[in-house]
Amino acid sequence: MACFICDEDNNQHAVFYIEQWESKEALQLHIKSSTYSMLINAMELASTTPQINFYDVSERMGIELIETLRQKG
Repeated sequence: MACFICDEDNNQHAVFYIEQWESKEALQLHIKSSTYSMLINAMELASTTPQINFYDVSERMGIELIETLRQKG
């Protein structure tokens, strides 16, 4: 699990909270947890309705992709 919090320079009213999970199952357990309830409570304090997005990456590749593609040049 990884977690990031950042804001956007152009929008003084935006805060980005990003989580990265190893599996869908781990994410689902986290969403059901009491820890996640605290995040939900914080979002309910927002002056506007928060925008929530979940992205599912089906495959993760690293440096090996670059090496493979550049060798075929």
